[in-house]
Amino acid sequence: MGKAHQREQAQGDRAVTRRYLLELAPGIVGFLALFLAITTWGDLESGKPWNFILAVSPIVPILWMIVAVVRHVRRIDEFQQILILQSFALGFGVAMLTALAIALIGMTGIVVIGTEWYVFILGMTAWLTGSIWANRR
Repeated sequence: MGKAHQREQAQGDRAVTRRYLLELAPGIVGFLALFLAITTWGDLESGKPWNFILAVSPIVPILWMIVAVVRHVRRIDEFQQILILQSFALGFGVAMLTALAIALIGMTGIVVIGTEWYVFILGMTAWLTGSIWANRR
């Protein structure tokens, strides 16, 4: 394989990554904006009926992000698909281990507040870390 071919392939990979980030960014911004808005001004514990809809509204940008990830996986080559699968596996494993640890701790009578956030945050952090690690190899 010549250097010109490798350069073209690298440019193609960068274009795919750029497109992915452009598709993913609105979902990230939307999630953060909605999440910050409802936690700051939402008054979710007031008992009003529309609070449920307000509370789950950040799911919409998450769905956007899922579509962006699926589209990205379909565009990348087989090797990159293996790398992303490895990072997904790490994130899933950490999320499940966290959920199990919290459940086992709960059996002792200890109340852990915000457990769902631990599962989400640790799983997503492991996915990101796994993705960075897999792409550096």
